[in-house]
This record gives sequence, structure tokens and C-alpha cells, in this order.
Amino acid sequence: MSAYENVIALSKGSTDAVVASVKAYAAGTQEVTKTFAALTKASVDRWVATTKSLAAVKSPEDAFEVQSAFVREALDHAVADGKVLMDLTNKVVDETAAPLSAQVNAVLDWQPKAA
Repeated sequence: MSAYENVIALSKGSTDAVVASVKAYAAGTQEVTKTFAALTKASVDRWVATTKSLAAVKSPEDAFEVQSAFVREALDHAVADGKVLMDLTNKVVDETAAPLSAQVNAVLDWQPKAA
């Protein structure tokens, strides 16, 4: 294969890598958005349930217990939800970078080695 043909092949590979990367990013962003929306809905549902529980309490002590339980649960969920979103974001970054990284390696492998 001539140098010209190699450059053409590498250029096509670079274009394909960018397209694959953009597709991975778009799909990943969509997945992150859906996950974030589901986690937010679950959080709002828990808040609504707590509000209903507070409306039914008979004493300040009961209200304090309901509020305390809600705060503990909210913190636990915030940590767990943050981990889910962080893991998903890392996955999107990896999938977005993979085609570009592979193309960079292909270009580096093609370059003539110094004597």
C-alpha cells in the first residue's frame, strides 16, 4: 500500500472514529438523562410520601421521627444515586473515547519509526 493510500485510509478511519464517538456520546447522554429523570422522580415520590406521613402525625415527636427518617433516607439515596450517575458517566466517557483512542493508536502504529 502506498503512502497516499495509507493517508486516505487513516483519514477515513479518523472520520469513522469521530462519527462512532459522537454516536456513543449521544446514546450515553440519552441514557444519563433517562437515569437522572428516573432518580429524580423516585426522590419526589419519597418526598410526597413523607409529606403525607407528616400530615397524619398526632404529635411533635411523631413528626420529628418522620422527618428524621426522611433525612436519613434522602442522604442514603443521594449517595447511592450519585454513585449510579458517576458510574454511568464514566461508562459514557469510556465509550466516547474508545473509537478516538483506537484511531490515535492506528495513526501512531502507521508512522515510520525513527532509525
